[in-house]
Formats: sequence, structure tokens, C-alpha cells
Amino acid sequence: MKISDTKLFICAIAIFALAGCSQESSSPADTTSHQQSEASAITDAMEEMSSESDSMDEQVDAKVEPSIYEVAVASARRPDNDKGRDVNRKPAEIMEFFGITSGQRVVDMASGPGYYTRIISEIVGPEGTVVAQNPGDAPFVNDKFKAMLDTQYADYSNVELTYDPVEDMTLPDNSVDAMFLFLVIHHWHFSEDDGETIPAVSATRYANIIRMLKPGGFFGVIEHLAAEGMSREASAGIHRIPRETAVADVTSAGLILDGESDLLADHADDISSYWKEDGTPRGTTTRIVHLYRKPAEQAAP
Repeated sequence: MKISDTKLFICAIAIFALAGCSQESSSPADTTSHQQSEASAITDAMEEMSSESDSMDEQVDAKVEPSIYEVAVASARRPDNDKGRDVNRKPAEIMEFFGITSGQRVVDMASGPGYYTRIISEIVGPEGTVVAQNPGDAPFVNDKFKAMLDTQYADYSNVELTYDPVEDMTLPDNSVDAMFLFLVIHHWHFSEDDGETIPAVSATRYANIIRMLKPGGFFGVIEHLAAEGMSREASAGIHRIPRETAVADVTSAGLILDGESDLLADHADDISSYWKEDGTPRGTTTRIVHLYRKPAEQAAP
């Protein structure tokens, strides 16, 4: 029984009770007048209560309706291994923070086996597209890996594969709604040749990212956090990056930091040590979650 049904039932009982009491304690004339007055008041109260109850029912129904992000994460097409990592990655909350919507064109850079690619595919739907990028020159991107991706995405008609390095990607100017790079920029912020400045190849990558993004489009980053003030060389050595270094590098091509979240903060994490060696369980490091946006008025350089 819904809330409104229960309350109306109670009101009906109250009407009969009041009518009975009035008949026992009043004269016929007084009883008739009194009953009419009470009946009118109770009818008004029932109508108001019914309206309020319907409103409460709607609110309850709205609260239990899953979001597009929760639906995507719950998809039966996702493998159990991926779902087992959700508790530490919080993918529904993360995708909601970034604001991915149906129909968008999204690039998942360094997508690997496709943990996020599959989720994004569900969110953007058949009218959208996900470009799953992996650099063809990476050691793990071999024929076996490519065959695996071909098989697993056979049921995903909106997923496209590319093995071009980010700096060489040739998607048209101003054609992409969003681009993601998760747990990778700690490989981008240091090189022995460039020392304590942004590596030249990374500057080229960021310039190409902003070229491909639509005006107003965004670049989403998740990365293991290093202590502020740590050098590029030292933080790269522990596979982390200081927040200030990440912001400086990503904004170097003209992107603007437009939002950040502490969804993946873990204050017990030792951000000055290599997370693989200090016993930190996988997926429990403190990670920066940044949303960088291409200015709406800025065309491709």
C-alpha cells in the first residue's frame, strides 16, 4: 500500500468515527448541521492530505530511480573483475562529477583493457562514441592485446579503437566533447632530457588534446598524488605527481582547471612513497581528480 492509500484509509475511518460520536451526543438538528460542517472540513483535509501524499510518493519514487551513471556501472556486460574494483574507484560518482552525457564523443586515452571505456560506452549510448586509445609503441600493445580488444568490444558498436600515440592522434579540430587520462600522467611529467621542466613530448600531447577538444569541452584527469614540492624526478620515481605540477603541465597549452574532487582521497595514504612498495592496497591511494576545460571562445591553435 502506498503512502497516499494508507492515509486515505485512516481518514475514512476517522469520518465514520466522528459521524458516530455526533449522532450519539447531539440532537437531530444539531447533529445534521454539525455532521455537515465536520464532513466538509474532513473532505478538505483529505484532499490536502491526498495531494501531499502523492507528492511524497513521487519523491520516494524519484529517490529510488538509478542515475544513468549507476545504470552504466551495473551493466551486465561489465566483467566481474571490473566490478570488483568499483568500491575503490567509485566510477558512478566519478562519471557524474565529470558530467558525461548521452550522445557525446569521448576519448579514453591509455584505456588499457577498458575498465572506463565500457562504462563510458554505456553512458554515451548508441548516439555517442568512445574512442579507446592505446599507444601502439607500448610494449603491452601487441597482436595478442589487440585481438583481445577486438573480441571484448565486438558487442560495443559505439567503441572505436586507435593505436596512434596521443601526440599523433588525428581526430578533427574541435570534434571531441571529452578526453580522459587516468593514472598515466605520472609517466608524462618527467624525462631525463628535460629535467625539471615539462617534457617536450608532453607539451605536444597537451597541445594536441586541446586541438581536438570542442570549445567548452573538457579533459579529465585522475592520478596518484605526490607531496607538494617534490621534484619531477623524485615524484616520477614513485609513480605519483604533485598537484601543482599536474596543474602547471595540463594548463600549459591553454586548458583551464575548472573543477576538482576529493572523491578518491585517502588520508591514510603515504603520498611520499611508492604505493606499490609501501603495502598500499590497489586502488586506495589518494588520487587527484581534476576537470580541465577548453575555453568556450577559444578555437584550436
